[in-house]
Amino acid sequence: MPNSMARLLLLLPTTTYRTQAFVDAATRLGVDLVCASERPSTLEERAPDNLITVDFADPDGAAETLARFARRRP
Repeated sequence: MPNSMARLLLLLPTTTYRTQAFVDAATRLGVDLVCASERPSTLEERAPDNLITVDFADPDGAAETLARFARRRP
């Protein structure tokens, strides 16, 4: 059965301190949250469906990485 939950892609700078507020808001709204950052998270292996690393300096490459992610997890 497909997942009908809305999903949000949140692009996060590596040095942000506001991530938790966004995570909390997504949880309250019942939104499946995927976080993309320019550096790998130490938790990425534990949550591969919710954390992804992209190169913000390479928009085309980042778009391709995100498209592959979306195909793997529609």
